[in-house]
Amino acid sequence: MSLHMTSIAQNIAALQEQIIRACAENNRDPRNVNLVAVSKLQPPGRIRAALDAGHRLFGENRVQEAKVHWTELRAPYPDLNFT
Repeated sequence: MSLHMTSIAQNIAALQEQIIRACAENNRDPRNVNLVAVSKLQPPGRIRAALDAGHRLFGENRVQEAKVHWTELRAPYPDLNFT
């Protein structure tokens, strides 16, 4: 795995830990908090690195860009979600 991909996986894990801590401090259930990765203007390698790290919830605000990013990735990652 490249350093670039490792850092994305590490960043996602760190954010998830922050969410868990913040929820514990505020008596909230972390299962009710969603981390949305914004894929706008990101190259395919960075998006795939997030997917390989297990992240499945993404936000896109341009349909044209979403088609470019996600058309090929829907089949290998059928559990993708968008907001």
